[in-house]
Amino acid sequence: MSKIWLFPDIPTIEYISDSTFGLKYLLTQQIYLSFKYDINETKSAVQHSQDISYSLGLGVNF
Repeated sequence: MSKIWLFPDIPTIEYISDSTFGLKYLLTQQIYLSFKYDINETKSAVQHSQDISYSLGLGVNF
């Protein structure tokens, strides 16, 4: 006879972090330079996952 599991055994997530930091530097009144840094982190009893990304951009204000 096989067992039927009503509730799967999924590890509990202990810690989740999702943060974004950024800087914006005005070159002129209409043109700016921006930097954005993203951190996404998840910890559980089984694994630890961390994703870090950043972007550099140039923009125009109207």
